[in-house]
Amino acid sequence: MRTEELLNYFSYDDPAPAQRERPFLTTTEIAPTPWNPHTHLLRIGIKAWEIDTRELPPANLVFLLDVSGSMDSPDKLPLLKRAMSLLSKHLDGDFNVGTVNHQALIDLVERQRGAGIALTTLGFGDGNYNDHKCVATS
Repeated sequence: MRTEELLNYFSYDDPAPAQRERPFLTTTEIAPTPWNPHTHLLRIGIKAWEIDTRELPPANLVFLLDVSGSMDSPDKLPLLKRAMSLLSKHLDGDFNVGTVNHQALIDLVERQRGAGIALTTLGFGDGNYNDHKCVATS
């Protein structure tokens, strides 16, 4: 088990800042260590200001999901399917097939960057990420 899986498993219900001017709020807790009476455990929680989703502008999101043979591993495609299922519960709109030409995609990202539109790519598993699809521009 990874440490982050254990820590992120729990919902801590830490308080969030009440105003945008204070972007995050920290909460701390300290308790004796159950297995060593001479030490203590310290938990530091950081919670960001929560944006009212009704204030967000409309967005057109397109997800390109790799379902090729390289994703045929328990730590890849099944994880991606679960992540997209969770994410889709928080999205409205259609999946559109759009530009597939690599240079045309780069050009599109560069044009839209000025309007505050960003491109994020996510890779799951080890290796074979098809890195040329990760567009980096200056």
